[in-house]
Amino acid sequence: MSNIAEGFDSDSNAEFVRFLRISYRSLSEFQSQLYICKDRRFLSPRDFDELYEMAREAKSKVGAFIRYLKAHPRGKRSGPPKELRTTNERRTPNSEPRTP
Repeated sequence: MSNIAEGFDSDSNAEFVRFLRISYRSLSEFQSQLYICKDRRFLSPRDFDELYEMAREAKSKVGAFIRYLKAHPRGKRSGPPKELRTTNERRTPNSEPRTP
């Protein structure tokens, strides 16, 4: 999650995608560590299955987000895309979103 937060503050979608890919690989590493915990009997089979599935779902969502950002390239980012902004947000040039 820290990589996603760090990437969110990047200047472009391309850089954000780079951080999302790091997050994706970290989830793969986590799944690998789950196997070690299972083999050493630190986790029950049920706990292993639940945690592994959660990581798989997170990887799926991160992967989908990467595909979305690559399909909708933008140069420098100036906040969320228009369709993702809340109705109360107003943007002025070179400013952060304001809520009335």
